[in-house]
Amino acid sequence: MDDALQYLKTLVPDIGISLEALTLKLVMILSLITAQRGQSIHLLDMAGRTLTSESCQFQLLEHTNTSQPKNSGLCIRFSKFTPDSNICPVKTLTIYLKRTQHLLQDTTKVFLSYVKPFKPVSRDTISRWLKMVLHNAGIDTTIFKSHSIRAASCSKASSRSVPVDSIMKAAGWSSETTFQKFYNKPIRDRDLTFDLLS
Repeated sequence: MDDALQYLKTLVPDIGISLEALTLKLVMILSLITAQRGQSIHLLDMAGRTLTSESCQFQLLEHTNTSQPKNSGLCIRFSKFTPDSNICPVKTLTIYLKRTQHLLQDTTKVFLSYVKPFKPVSRDTISRWLKMVLHNAGIDTTIFKSHSIRAASCSKASSRSVPVDSIMKAAGWSSETTFQKFYNKPIRDRDLTFDLLS
């Protein structure tokens, strides 16, 4: 996924690029660093947001398909990425929220369509946006799909000795078997260049 990351670095400055480019950039960054499914990304809601200059937390207010019935909603956390502000999730989110604030009407959902009528998007749209970023980065989308991002992110974290329980917590899993079977894949050196920030 290094090609995708390098592509994201060209989408600068955040405050000056189109709303479409900013939206796609933010969706991809959040997918890379949180290892969340498109379903969870599309459920991000400002009513469950706690944002500071250093970090952000979203408490999902709706259950996902993989949520345990007795558990509270998933909590997604990420921190400021100081090595490169051009791909900092907190900075990108902050600018995105400022750019879309005037578009909000009867919703508190974070991700809106970047074309009129600027309505909240579905998880299928999130997946389509991720595929667009992969395509724009020159990645073969007949081989790599939106779910490939989740696998690459988790596998890279594992290869950098991030504890399995930390990866599972960040990704919202309760079963280590799921991680080992479906997401702990061999990776290439160019797959991902920064760790899970959760």
